[in-house]
Amino acid sequence: MKRLILLLVSVIIIYAFVGVVAKTFGNRGTINSMAETFMTHVYNFEFDTARKDIKKIEAKFKGHPFVLFAELLVDWINYTEGGDKSLFNHKQFTRKVKSARDYTKEWVKKNRYDPNGYLILGGIYGLKGNYELLVHDFIAAYFDGKSAVKYMHKAIELKPDFYDAYFGIGLFEYYTATLPSVVKVLSMFISTGDAQKGFDQIMLVKEKGCFAKQTAALVLIRIHLDEKSPFFDVEKAKQLIKEFKKDHPNYPESNFTIIDKYNL
Repeated sequence: MKRLILLLVSVIIIYAFVGVVAKTFGNRGTINSMAETFMTHVYNFEFDTARKDIKKIEAKFKGHPFVLFAELLVDWINYTEGGDKSLFNHKQFTRKVKSARDYTKEWVKKNRYDPNGYLILGGIYGLKGNYELLVHDFIAAYFDGKSAVKYMHKAIELKPDFYDAYFGIGLFEYYTATLPSVVKVLSMFISTGDAQKGFDQIMLVKEKGCFAKQTAALVLIRIHLDEKSPFFDVEKAKQLIKEFKKDHPNYPESNFTIIDKYNL
């Protein structure tokens, strides 16, 4: 369950980054290629190479907040998904999150009709909330999660068929409904999410999303392998793992919850 919590915003950050790069600047083929290359390197834990990808994109698209966002992503996944935790500087990371958030807020003010700006701002708030979960500041995490969802709804308002934006919303719905230890702390002043609604939204992204398909699949694997989930289904998890490993062969199998128990 802890790994499920830590995964929440890592995946949001991935899909939001790729969506911003590919949709904001046009030149679809070139940008898609650069974004997909970055995404592949991150999922294959090739972090040095992923950082080189960021520099290439930064050189081509100066000024957009996706660069700050992507750097946060690499740091976060390296820390939460198996990197050397002793190298993670908590104070430096929180400063970088705040700086990226403030910069992106200014970007949104100047680009009010860019759905990608709202999506990336939602992703940053989500990352901030995920870090707060890590340090057990559940109240702050909840409200930052709410802010993340607000900005993603804004992205959908501007672009109704922006299926990738439903991913973060679905995650928030599902996890606030299925994390009783967190919800119990907050139950005096919040409403809980809807697990079925959240699951359906994540499935929608897997089926119709563009840049969030793989990350949606990864979350569905975790959900299907969670014995406490209402959607626990080992056979479905097996098929999704097979598909995911085909595209990301270096992703550690140990990161799939209870994978050894079911001999996957």
